[in-house]
Amino acid sequence: MDDNTPEPGSEPTPPTATDWRGVEVDAPTGKPPWNPKAIGWIGFFFSFLPAGILSAINFRRLGKPEKFWGRILLTVLMFVALVVVSFVAPENTALDRILTVFNTSVAYMLYREQKGLFAQHMAAGGAKASVWPAIGIGVAGFAAALVVFLGIALVLVVQDEGIYDEGMALLEQGDLEGAEGKLSEYLERVPGEPSAEFALAMIDWDQDERGAARQRLARLLEGEPDNRTMAIAYAELTAEITVVEQLPGVDVEAIYDEEHGEILVYRNWKVVEQVTDERSEMALHEARLYEPGVEVGGVLGLSLDLTQFEGLDTRPFGAR
Repeated sequence: MDDNTPEPGSEPTPPTATDWRGVEVDAPTGKPPWNPKAIGWIGFFFSFLPAGILSAINFRRLGKPEKFWGRILLTVLMFVALVVVSFVAPENTALDRILTVFNTSVAYMLYREQKGLFAQHMAAGGAKASVWPAIGIGVAGFAAALVVFLGIALVLVVQDEGIYDEGMALLEQGDLEGAEGKLSEYLERVPGEPSAEFALAMIDWDQDERGAARQRLARLLEGEPDNRTMAIAYAELTAEITVVEQLPGVDVEAIYDEEHGEILVYRNWKVVEQVTDERSEMALHEARLYEPGVEVGGVLGLSLDLTQFEGLDTRPFGAR
């Protein structure tokens, strides 16, 4: 009987080969592994998610099946962490660079980790798998990651828009406090969003917080200097602030005159039978000199001569 022929009932002897050092090793069997260099490049171009999966499969093909689930678990955990960081961390270019460096480092690690095992496999006479299936897995993994990111982004956008719509609905109903809360919550999720910032400026204005309103509008105009609506609102607000600073305690309202392109400021008087506050009240008989049909309890708005106020720009709006 041939010396290499196994005895009846005994386990067959695994085929052997000689590695690069001349040491006899078991010859590779099963599906051939991918070149770790290919896995590294797939990680670089398609992200570490498909590269980690390929690395796990490659461990099995390189005779290290015990590392398969550990690599899968680690890859999934890193992907989950990436998703969380991407959506929770504030927007800045530094984060993008950090994530790029992280992905590149992981791709290189996956290559280096299996480089030695793959060299032993090839030295023992093993074959290597075609790179095309690995590229297919890379593309599929990248597409899956993209779907996850886009799906989460869509859900968050829908939630954010719901908060914004609720805030605007409360504003229309006259619930300034509720609207302010919802719009502030929206801006925490979508910082600097112009329409929400403008709505909050209008709320500040309605609550006589003119300084806060003007600060918001000034920030908005820095980003959108040609926005006519914001520019007009800023000019109206500035006119009101200037007048109130020089006539403390009066009730004023600035209005843009579309026909002449000018900001008009009206001083509002409450019509009463007997005046108790000369800054804000006007007797009925005097008010009827300006508006014959006015009644007690009404409000009479009289236009102010803006040239009397220091520091107030009275030029037509288009000439500023």
